[in-house]
Amino acid sequence: MTKRSRFSQEVRERAVRLVVEHRSEHPSRWAAITSIASKIGCSAQTLSNWVTRFETDAGRRPGVTTDEQARVKALERDNKELRRALVLRTAFRDHAFWRAAHGAVAQCASTPSTHDAGRHGFAHTAPGKSLRG
Repeated sequence: MTKRSRFSQEVRERAVRLVVEHRSEHPSRWAAITSIASKIGCSAQTLSNWVTRFETDAGRRPGVTTDEQARVKALERDNKELRRALVLRTAFRDHAFWRAAHGAVAQCASTPSTHDAGRHGFAHTAPGKSLRG
């Protein structure tokens, strides 16, 4: 989801171009930015952010470019989706394993055996043997 801007891409590009072209006419970068920002109706900080982004994307300033940011964001989204799929797969596998392991016990629970006797309060004895004897 992209954030909607008050200014079109064309206005941003024009403002940045004006800052770059008229930088030499002002004593500092900030002075050029404040002068042009007042003319286009945005804050100086906003225009400074646009200029910084332009310089980074153009390779004039160190940092992560817009394309690299988009690529990282897409990879993180894919990673999140794969982790979710792995959790679901693991949960399904564990559930299927549990049903396979305990399904047989649930089917046999209605007929007590010597193995099940311990769970029902009976002592474990071999078939045909008694505890007293």
